[in-house]
Amino acid sequence: MLGDPVNIVAVGNPKDINNKGSGTGKRLKSGKEKAIEKRQKVTRLCRLCGEYAFHDSRNCPSRAEEEEEQQEEE
Repeated sequence: MLGDPVNIVAVGNPKDINNKGSGTGKRLKSGKEKAIEKRQKVTRLCRLCGEYAFHDSRNCPSRAEEEEEQQEEE
C-alpha cells in the first residue's frame, strides 16, 4: 500500500442508454405530410350520398345532418 504506485483506471461514458418510460418511436408529422397520407387513402363508395369519398354510410356527414334535424323535430 505505502510506496506502491497508484494505478490510474480510465472509465468512459457508457454507450446506448435508454431513459425510463416508453417512447413512441415516432416523430410528429407536419400538416403537409398528413395531407399527403390522406390523399393516398382509398376512397369508399357511400351508399347514402352516392359519392366516392373518405367516408361510408356509417359515418356519412349527410346522415349526421338528418339525425340532427330529426332530433330538432321531436
